[in-house]
Amino acid sequence: MKKLEWQHNNEKVLYFARENIFSYIIKNYNFIFLILWILIFIFFFVYFIEIKKTIFILILMFYVFFSFILFYFFWHKTYFIITNKRVMKYIRNWLFAEHTKELKIAQIGELTVSKKWIISKIFGFWNIKITWQDKECVIWVRWINYSHEVIQYISRLKDYILENPWYDYNKLNPFKLRKERKKNKN
Repeated sequence: MKKLEWQHNNEKVLYFARENIFSYIIKNYNFIFLILWILIFIFFFVYFIEIKKTIFILILMFYVFFSFILFYFFWHKTYFIITNKRVMKYIRNWLFAEHTKELKIAQIGELTVSKKWIISKIFGFWNIKITWQDKECVIWVRWINYSHEVIQYISRLKDYILENPWYDYNKLNPFKLRKERKKNKN
């Protein structure tokens, strides 16, 4: 993986994931409703001005295409990362709005995995809640694959870092699924 702009020299990315696109759509329903309201406004505006239908259809297609490209861009720029030093979630909401939530591995207090909807149970997507020791900072990661294994990995990583403060970060193994680890052992 290429080096990210916020990554320190002695920091190694161990896990990188994005939320499921369906979860992102459900979570950002305000953006979708905004698109629909603007579409309705354009429709009534064109209806009263009496623009040719082909021009109206072209404007409508351009608007829908641009909106979904923008939505995909926001989803693509929202991700969850585990490094040897911290756990962070980078969120891109609008064109100029972005924020990062981050916790140092040694400061992680509680790790929780939960499911809220039947859809998440059917598709195997679970929510991860990571809290700081004093429960002031909470990172929610919604609907990522293999949530239980990710939580176990973070827990083992935290224990290892606390027990070995002078560890060599190059010797840390990136996250691998249990299936892949068993396959490599054979």
